[in-house]
Amino acid sequence: MTIKKETFFIECGDRYRFDFDLCRPSQGYSQVDTKQDASYFGHWANPFDFKLVGFVEGDVTVSIAPNKEEFIDLMRSTAKWYSDNDDKLNIDPMLDEKQEQAWKDLGLADLLH
Repeated sequence: MTIKKETFFIECGDRYRFDFDLCRPSQGYSQVDTKQDASYFGHWANPFDFKLVGFVEGDVTVSIAPNKEEFIDLMRSTAKWYSDNDDKLNIDPMLDEKQEQAWKDLGLADLLH
């Protein structure tokens, strides 16, 4: 199986639409923090639906893994890319115990804040 990708563009958008609406914690999303985070840049991941959402200057990419193994690989490869490029990826489960446990159950506790 492969990662499914959906892409689209949001004109005049910013990351806060994702933080407070499209990828909010009550929908199972954690923030994926990097040094590059800004109003025009952000990432969110859902450990229940195996989704990684990226917003970069209006461009949106939603990566959907078909199973937990491929989601783990997606998150590990994303973390490695940031590490290889003088940055660090950290997952913020937004003080949600279920999210935090889901990340731990996936074996990704080392990526948590």
